Amino acid sequence: MAGVPKETFQGEARVSLTPAGAASLRKAGFGGVVVEAGAGAAARFAVRTLTGCCSLSRGALYHYVRVALALALPALPLHSCASWQ
Repeated sequence: MAGVPKETFQGEARVSLTPAGAASLRKAGFGGVVVEAGAGAAARFAVRTLTGCCSLSRGALYHYVRVALALALPALPLHSCASWQ
């Protein structure tokens, strides 16, 4: 499963995945794409435009995903997530 966290860099309006990119990941067999609640809002991408994706909290996203797609390193320390240990 792939995940898209909300970008935390000050003033960042982009999101690391477009609706077409989400469709490509699912077609490639990632099994699912989850998006942190609010990710893409500044880029005017609503989760509903990422067909087949669901919205989760930041903690749940990092708990469940095997691959996180981000433009910058996340603010949440990766070692604090059980699934990354």
